[in-house]
Amino acid sequence: MGSTSAIGRKAGVLPDPVKPAATLADTPFVRAFVIRNPSMGAESIQRFYDSYAQAQSYLKSINALQKDYQYDDVANLLPYSAYQAMEGPKRALNDIVKIVDVIHKAPDMTPDQKRQMIDAVYWRAIDTAKLGNQIFEQLQPDIERLKGQAKGR
Repeated sequence: MGSTSAIGRKAGVLPDPVKPAATLADTPFVRAFVIRNPSMGAESIQRFYDSYAQAQSYLKSINALQKDYQYDDVANLLPYSAYQAMEGPKRALNDIVKIVDVIHKAPDMTPDQKRQMIDAVYWRAIDTAKLGNQIFEQLQPDIERLKGQAKGR
């Protein structure tokens, strides 16, 4: 349906969806002096995605040790399920991106309503990322131990 709607808008048959209200941070010259907050580019969200990538790398290392039948090494690491705990916040952030897309496309909302809802959802994303970052910080000692074991080989 999305591509059909886009074709209909290009052909002039369907109207463009109402865009969220602009903020000062959306003005080209002012953008350099104003920080747009909240957004999916928030520091805590970016840090979560970096941490998530590192946790995924760690999970790959655990899988590789298991495939090489190095169970003693795996047994000394934090359980696999602890790293899977990063999946919850990741899925929630993916859902938030989808929600923002739905809000953008909602035909019956005013620009101000869209801006309010999107900002509220972005604040939820920031809170979710902070939770994910806390989970990752608790896993950090085990990641450092794995790095030490890898260097010792």
